Amino acid sequence: IEVQKESNGDETVDDSSLFKARLIAVLLEYSDKGLDLSNIRKKWKQVWPDSPFPSFGNNEGARKKRGAFISFLKEQAGDVVDIVRDKGAIKVLPRHCTRSQIEQASQQLEKTITST
Repeated sequence: IEVQKESNGDETVDDSSLFKARLIAVLLEYSDKGLDLSNIRKKWKQVWPDSPFPSFGNNEGARKKRGAFISFLKEQAGDVVDIVRDKGAIKVLPRHCTRSQIEQASQQLEKTITST
């Protein structure tokens, strides 16, 4: 990932932080149980059609490409996702949040906004 700064009003957000946030959004959009590694880029395109998935190199065979993809995810988002083997599949799961936690936080924020 190229680390570029993107101006967003008063805030400055780097591509690495955006990538993590977008990846978590993709994972939570489809399930708290995780998403198969092979479906990450496809689901990313559905959730973020105007933001291409970052390239991570390696144009070799499928096995090496999968290994490079896992390494890329661990390097760029290892602090927010877990990568686990599940019955022969490799799943990517959000580490510290679930969809229900996000919904509860959203409801609390909405209550706070409307009460002010």
